[in-house]
Amino acid sequence: PTNGAGHSALSGFLVENKINILICGGIGTGAQRSISFRGIKLHAGVTGDCDLAVSKLLDGTLVSSNEANCSCSGHDHDHDDHNCGSGCH
Repeated sequence: PTNGAGHSALSGFLVENKINILICGGIGTGAQRSISFRGIKLHAGVTGDCDLAVSKLLDGTLVSSNEANCSCSGHDHDHDDHNCGSGCH
C-alpha cells in the first residue's frame, strides 16, 4: 500500500513491482500524469469484471477513456459528497 502518500508513491509502487499497464476505473489527473511520466500504459474508465478486462486488453477490444478521471482537488477530501468515478484512489 502507498498509505495515501500521493501520486508519485502510487506510480513508484507500480514501477517497483514491474507494472507496465494499469487498468482502472476513475483516476485523478495528477495520478494520470505521474503514471504516464513513468511510462505506464493507462486504461482508465474501465468497469466490470477484472478478468474480462484483461482478456479484452489481450485481444485488443478493451474500451477505455482518457476522460475517466477524478477532478478532485486534493487528497484530504470526502468522496461521499460527489461522484468522481469508481477507483478514484
